[in-house]
Amino acid sequence: RLTQRTTYAARVRDLLVERGPAASTDMKIIAKQLGMSVRSLRRRLSGEGRTYKSVTSDARAILAKRLLLSTHGTIKEVAYDLGFADTTAFHRAFKRRTGMTPQVYRTQQLMADHPD
Repeated sequence: RLTQRTTYAARVRDLLVERGPAASTDMKIIAKQLGMSVRSLRRRLSGEGRTYKSVTSDARAILAKRLLLSTHGTIKEVAYDLGFADTTAFHRAFKRRTGMTPQVYRTQQLMADHPD
């Protein structure tokens, strides 16, 4: 039976998502949790055509979507929970990633889950 290997990018992303929005995204900590050096992790990600920054951005987008749908907090609170200094930066990053603002995303997803 063949098993598909999980990419290092997916491992890092999943670990960051599992750790949650308040956890550190320090590459040294993540590399240690994966049992490797920062240099080795950087090399593995590079071999997959990824950077650590792009993987942390993926994880942050997943966390943002989850927080927007699972909490009744304001957009400002979600931005703060994700480590953004201000709501404007969060709006820009979220829109760049998803093509819509956090409020539009939240509204669309909630409408899709609860059609009238």
